[in-house]
Amino acid sequence: MKKDKTYYGFLFTIVVLFILLGISIYLGMSGWFYSISSTDADIDLMLGKKVVVAVEPNQTSAVSFGLKGEYIPHEKLTQTIKINAENLNKDVYIRVKGFLFNSQNNISEIEFETTENWIYDDGYYYFTDLLKGGNNITFSSNVIVPDNVVLRSDKSYLVTVVVEALDTSFDSELIWGKILI
Repeated sequence: MKKDKTYYGFLFTIVVLFILLGISIYLGMSGWFYSISSTDADIDLMLGKKVVVAVEPNQTSAVSFGLKGEYIPHEKLTQTIKINAENLNKDVYIRVKGFLFNSQNNISEIEFETTENWIYDDGYYYFTDLLKGGNNITFSSNVIVPDNVVLRSDKSYLVTVVVEALDTSFDSELIWGKILI
């Protein structure tokens, strides 16, 4: 039985696709597709640019920005973070938490240098007053690299700031475990 040219073309295509599938599986399992290990990574929001987080009652808002690994533990990095309630017609309680992510999915809490209107408790920064609808507040002027994290200069990191807003009609002690105001 003689095999024609289409059979060999089909066999060649199957072998090439099988090899490409194997390479894709290997790269996916090794984390190559998910790594941000290059310091040349294009990240829209980099450290040092003013960040404004808009809040809505009873919702969580978040913003993330890139951080190159060229800093030492407990170094203060200039970063202004403002919270915007201009579109609100009601007052809200505010709490904030920050995280530092690396390419190996390790998460560390990050510290902030805040104004005197903020207290730190149980991993959150609580605003000690109500955020009045239509106003803005400054949360942070500096981000502080955690003491327990050693950053590598050839890696990029992601800092995420999570802002939670709670309508004043709800009991902050019941929901957050903290009496505010």
